[in-house]
Amino acid sequence: MTEQQAEYGIQKSDIGELQAMSAVTWERNALVFNRIDDRVIEQLSGGLIKFTDGYQAYWGDFWNILELSGYEWTDHVPESIAFNTANNWRRLVKRFPVDIRLSHQNLKVSHYIEANNKKLSDEQAIQLLDHADDLAWTVEMLRAPVKETIGAPEKQPKPKVVECPHCNRYTVYIDPDSGCPWCMLDVADKRIEDMRAVLTEFANPSGDLEWVSGLAARALDEI
Repeated sequence: MTEQQAEYGIQKSDIGELQAMSAVTWERNALVFNRIDDRVIEQLSGGLIKFTDGYQAYWGDFWNILELSGYEWTDHVPESIAFNTANNWRRLVKRFPVDIRLSHQNLKVSHYIEANNKKLSDEQAIQLLDHADDLAWTVEMLRAPVKETIGAPEKQPKPKVVECPHCNRYTVYIDPDSGCPWCMLDVADKRIEDMRAVLTEFANPSGDLEWVSGLAARALDEI
């Protein structure tokens, strides 16, 4: 039993009686439903936890048929399976429906999990699974083509740090006309001080109207 199986409380058990249900056809990595009713739901809700192989697809198909049949599928998620995990398994079987899974003879659920990458288109994912099935790839052998198809993420160029010729401070961007952000901050601070001086003079006139008028005009021109 794997660590993941232990985490979800999946234990080996006698599953022969469950697989003898006439309502469900048990296929490799898939459940094909002949009918769905309260009795079938009760049996599967308690029985699927017994499986150690293919259980992700079995659960996904079970929840999918519940939803399609008008049942609330979330009512049948065991406490041992996290809701996000259940959602992932349900999306897995929707992306790779039963007919696709039945067309592959050499794949396990783990192959589908490996190919269920958001960066792969559905067509790319199915093509990779077809190759994996034809060549009997292991999951590890499938992993490399998946990564190659996705491609390495584009590296973002590192910003170049330069010394500003106006203030001799280091920055990653310089406007040739106004200087670096530090220079622009200095200019903004100077404008704020000029406006503060103008407002102070208006509040407490010193009599030098020519000076304050000129300062006010310069400050307004620079805004």
